[in-house]
Amino acid sequence: MLTTPGIDAATGQYTEFGVPATILANFLRENGIVPEKCDLNSILFLLTPAENPAKMEHLVDMLVRFERYVEEDAPLSEVLPTVYRKNEQRYRGYTIRQLCQEMHDLYVSFDVKQLQKEMFRKNHFPQVVMNPQDANVEFIRDNVELVPIGQAEGRIAAEGALPYPPGVLCVVPGEVWAERCSVTSWRWKTASTVCRASHRSCRACISRKRITAGNAFSAI
Repeated sequence: MLTTPGIDAATGQYTEFGVPATILANFLRENGIVPEKCDLNSILFLLTPAENPAKMEHLVDMLVRFERYVEEDAPLSEVLPTVYRKNEQRYRGYTIRQLCQEMHDLYVSFDVKQLQKEMFRKNHFPQVVMNPQDANVEFIRDNVELVPIGQAEGRIAAEGALPYPPGVLCVVPGEVWAERCSVTSWRWKTASTVCRASHRSCRACISRKRITAGNAFSAI
């Protein structure tokens, strides 16, 4: 596992400039390397007995090249051509440091690392108000609604919500969507909208039996 700039290892505080790991992951995929996963500022590679020195050298070469691109502030169209091509209107004229700074500033403004920690700490776990099996039955019977993630707080989940990474359920069926989970998921959605190099999504299905009067959600 490698870490990218953005968080001071000694203090745990954000630095002024950072390189979100998802940007590095996109660059590596552009060059034939598929990381196992990436988080805010960490990226994981799984090595198997089938790996050979040539593949390892290629990985190191690409990491060095990416570092050089960041130092030289190369055009985004050169570093991430696929991302740029799919979102040319959004990223026209961007450089790689500009994108890194924009995403890093979003992390800082939302304090995402703290929200992510709290989602998986016992004292912030969602309240259980329904047996998971019963909630799943409601889901199967289609007694559910599709609710915008920003409006999910206080509603009962009819299916699990699994943000990836880290790939761990933050809400299971029968639990009430807590502030930490709904706010974090909404902020990831916002980040994905603002920065097209980041892709995270979450869906919340809610039992109709717990609908609050006046709410308008899309039925599923």
